[in-house]
Amino acid sequence: MNELNRQTENVRDEPASIAPLDAQLTELIEFVWACEAAARREERIDATIRYSSNWCSK
Repeated sequence: MNELNRQTENVRDEPASIAPLDAQLTELIEFVWACEAAARREERIDATIRYSSNWCSK
C-alpha cells in the first residue's frame, strides 16, 4: 500500500517538475533564435563588405 501511495505522490509531483523544464526549454529556444539572428546579421555585413570592396576596386 505504501508503494501505491508513493506512486500517486510521484504522479502529482510531475507537473510541478515539468514547469521548470518548460521554462528552460523556452529560454534555450530564445537563445538559439537570437544566435541565429546574430549570425545572419554578421553574414549580411560580411557580404556587404566583400561585394562593396569588389565594386569599388573596378
